Amino acid sequence: MLYGQLFVSKKEMRYVLVNLLLFLSCLSEAQPHDFTLALDSIFNDWTSSTPGGVVAVVHHDKVIYRKAFGLADMEKKIPNAPEWRYDLASIAKQFTAMCIALLEEQSKLSANDDLKKFYPEMKITDEIRIKNLIDHTSGLRDASVLAILSGKMNLKGGVRKKFNTKDYYIECFLRETNLNFEPGSETAYTNFNYVLLADIVEKVSGQSFTQFMDSAIFKPLGMDNTVLRNKVNMDIPMEAKGYRVKGEKYKPVKAYGGVLGDHNMLSTLDDMIRWELNFFDNQLGKGDPALISKVFTSSTLNNGDPSGYGYGLWISDYRSLPQISHGGDDGRHTSHIIKFPEEELIIIVLANSSQYRQTEGKTYKIADFLLRNKLKDPKSEEDSFTFITLPDSVLQSKSGLYTRIDERGLGQLIKMTHTDGALFGNRSWYGKGTRFFSISPNYFVAKGNDGKTIGIRFGLESGVQYVDEFYGENQLARYYFHKNEGTTYRHFAGTFLNQSTGARLKIKSKKDKIVAHKGIIKIPLISFGTDQFYAPNNIALFIFQRDENKRVHRLKVNAPDFRNFIFEREK
Repeated sequence: MLYGQLFVSKKEMRYVLVNLLLFLSCLSEAQPHDFTLALDSIFNDWTSSTPGGVVAVVHHDKVIYRKAFGLADMEKKIPNAPEWRYDLASIAKQFTAMCIALLEEQSKLSANDDLKKFYPEMKITDEIRIKNLIDHTSGLRDASVLAILSGKMNLKGGVRKKFNTKDYYIECFLRETNLNFEPGSETAYTNFNYVLLADIVEKVSGQSFTQFMDSAIFKPLGMDNTVLRNKVNMDIPMEAKGYRVKGEKYKPVKAYGGVLGDHNMLSTLDDMIRWELNFFDNQLGKGDPALISKVFTSSTLNNGDPSGYGYGLWISDYRSLPQISHGGDDGRHTSHIIKFPEEELIIIVLANSSQYRQTEGKTYKIADFLLRNKLKDPKSEEDSFTFITLPDSVLQSKSGLYTRIDERGLGQLIKMTHTDGALFGNRSWYGKGTRFFSISPNYFVAKGNDGKTIGIRFGLESGVQYVDEFYGENQLARYYFHKNEGTTYRHFAGTFLNQSTGARLKIKSKKDKIVAHKGIIKIPLISFGTDQFYAPNNIALFIFQRDENKRVHRLKVNAPDFRNFIFEREK
């Protein structure tokens, strides 16, 4: 049977059933009926009154599970189905990376080519290679953020239509003189890397990105229902309506479109099965298996460590088994795909709602069930701790915000919360997070998904309480308790200008807080340290600097893909 073929003839049905029984007995000791019920139960929350999605499980070249749940259109009560198109969001990156790999195979470019070969007018003097774009080690700032900061905004706080384009993003990039970090020194996931890659595909191939993708990938694999949203407000037939979830409410959200490479690609479940099967029997380019080996291989950082990223794919382990995965989230559609190469097992979940963590979680629940005899069971490695009960007064003394600035200049926090007689820890400002159990008055533990112990140890240093974070036997970092006292918020109020982009931020203050304003966008800031504030929604650290008269005169903003961005206070 051809790898691209999805359905079997009656003559082949006996073989398929035997193969399925062997797979299930080997991996999960389940019977087919139990197998279907178990997987169905994972999607119980995708009901006839909510958005949902489509799911496929493929073992070797056989589709052993293929179903749809929930509604493609809540208002018209139209159910989801495998024939509907779903926005893949960042899963589009692996297609863009494959285009680069195919052009490499044709000797039309090299991953070692310097960007100056394609953009001789760029002002950044550092050597950035195509491979640095592929594995997110370029150090480039995200041009979409630059477009917002440069003041080209609409009344809803988004980038105005005429500036929300590839050409304007590249114009912003060409004006830049600095990077977030030295190319190749670290991995920082940045969408703009893949916008540039798509542009390079056009420069090298002489075709539009849509034309090249169609001729090089879609047609050879029979992906006849996969399309690129290459125009603004483009209506695409059979697109599942996307919904943003807030609490128990679902708000329909329309996609914008136009910029390609990093997202704006739609596909059906069956087309994605065809794409995934090609990783195990390559039909693209010269049909060489080496092409797949290349995209499945993690790149290497300057210090020799693996980056954890291949050609648009995350390369890692899941509970001791090698996995290759990626997700997508555009705020209205979410997706997640896992491959376990050693098992030739593929799990695909495409959803038409914004709950990415739930979408991702469902793929791993399927993996946990199917591979439960092969995955390292977290419970089997559980340490024999003796837990103790501490009075609420002790637990309450541990609660609060603990902060640190890492070696990259990025802000990190742990929020400890005492509630319902228990202590919870969270690396995010929002929510309680994970419950920790005490094994001593100052040491608390929780169990990670991979079975390793997450530990929190409290201590004192120069009278300041801290927590040391452990993962297994390794100490990760130390965070210090932040006591928000003595801050005069009005000192930080004013207008701050970035000279290179013309971007202005207004900092407005109240008695007990400050808020950053960019047009109608409001960025709430929490106190993080002396002259430091943190934007939880943007994962950004605002560091204010004072002159010799102790007057605030400068602001530096650091975020994972946007660092050392300096604003001078206007007089």
